[in-house]
Amino acid sequence: ALLSVRYPEEEGGSIRVTSVPAGATIFLDDEPTQWTTNTTIPGISAGDHSIRVEMDRYRVPDDRWVTVTKGANTTAHFNLEPITGSIEVTSEPSGAWVYLNGENMSVVTPATLENLIVGDYTVEVRTEGHEDYRTVTVSEDETVTVNFNLTPSGSGDGSSAGAVP
Repeated sequence: ALLSVRYPEEEGGSIRVTSVPAGATIFLDDEPTQWTTNTTIPGISAGDHSIRVEMDRYRVPDDRWVTVTKGANTTAHFNLEPITGSIEVTSEPSGAWVYLNGENMSVVTPATLENLIVGDYTVEVRTEGHEDYRTVTVSEDETVTVNFNLTPSGSGDGSSAGAVP
């Protein structure tokens, strides 16, 4: 049930709720509202209220207590901390350029990409004449390893015959 209590303006005030990044769901007195940051919620009864924001892939910050006074606008701001993990990228041979979601990360294998917000990423490696990619999922406080075999086909000692593709 979305909470959208409204009081006549002369009996209440408003709360401006902002966050970085914006777009978080606003909770008023532990109830979800119809609003997301950054916005001003009108018609809040005078008195003390708890404000919280929640956003996927970000840690839930502590509640903030604000005092609403008649006819006034109170502000609550939240800096949201992303939930992060890492990707370790290796290749055989090493020295391949690493791309993340199509963006050149300006590093070569082996490399560890840290502080990535949890979720799915396309990891690509490129060398002269060879490129490969995989989709990996970054989990909270974990390092996922992705290894690419960039050995050109037909090279080596021929023992790859019969290998499972």
